[in-house]
Amino acid sequence: MILHLSKQIEATRVKRIQRQLALALTLTFLSELVGLKSISDLFMTVIVLALWSGFYALMFQALKRMLYSFLTMVSIISIFNAVMALSLIIDSNWPKAVIVFINFIVTSTIAFTINRPIFFPKINWTEYDFRHRKDKRVRIAIGEGLYENARLYDQRRGEAALMCFAELALDTEYKLEDNDGEAIGTVKIISQRKTLLGRPITHGIRLVERK
Repeated sequence: MILHLSKQIEATRVKRIQRQLALALTLTFLSELVGLKSISDLFMTVIVLALWSGFYALMFQALKRMLYSFLTMVSIISIFNAVMALSLIIDSNWPKAVIVFINFIVTSTIAFTINRPIFFPKINWTEYDFRHRKDKRVRIAIGEGLYENARLYDQRRGEAALMCFAELALDTEYKLEDNDGEAIGTVKIISQRKTLLGRPITHGIRLVERK
């Protein structure tokens, strides 16, 4: 699975997510170091920090390749931080609770930012069965009088996923029509996700102009 991103998106959103993930790692380390009282505690903390380092290393790799597993991991760690913060508040461990709660906000922000059609389009397994598809049949104007048939799905937050066999150029705007030739609007290609050979390419798009 190969994901190509718009240069603008890569330079802004992806870089920001990388910085937020680095902040989450720092906060995780701080939360483990707060309240150390003995050498035995230090020994156990070093082991825990090593495990956290491995987990975050996997997350950075998954983010670099934009694997769906990154969305799963950041969601899990966000839930973990929420549960830990609540537990620490109940125990009145306020210094550690504050750090973990801030980390919950950071990881939740990452999850919200990354959970978009341009990064991770949602495809229900039933949509592979034509009897259950909820997509919209459309066509893209790729040249003078030339059109490419496509499927439009996962429309949310002003973005969507567009699946077709043609490889559409990144950072390029295209006219979108329904199968009856009615104009839908103009979309900009933000990302390309290639899966298996012979399968359509999934393009992350942003609606620039609606008709």
